[in-house]
Amino acid sequence: MAATAVFLKDVEALFSCDVIVAFLDEPSLGVGAEIALAIQQEKVVIGLFRRGSEVSRFIEGLLRVSRNCIVAEYDDLADAVEVVIGRAISFPLAESSDVPNGRRLSLG
Repeated sequence: MAATAVFLKDVEALFSCDVIVAFLDEPSLGVGAEIALAIQQEKVVIGLFRRGSEVSRFIEGLLRVSRNCIVAEYDDLADAVEVVIGRAISFPLAESSDVPNGRRLSLG
């Protein structure tokens, strides 16, 4: 897939989500750019990294000073899922009549 097509597809998915979960364990310019775009769009961003791994200080700092953002460590996949579910429900999400509690959680 061409670079422009990848970018447009990723941006469309990013803008359609209420919550973005970003794994910060591996350095990635693309993930950093997606986080910046999500913050600009006032999305909820949950940045996760495996306990003991090195994380970009810039991205971690950006998430820590930005509204609607969380940075959290995890030990294993089950732990990461608990963090995401527990933290995401603490933020107000878009109203949706097709969900029993009226809130929509979209993980993109």
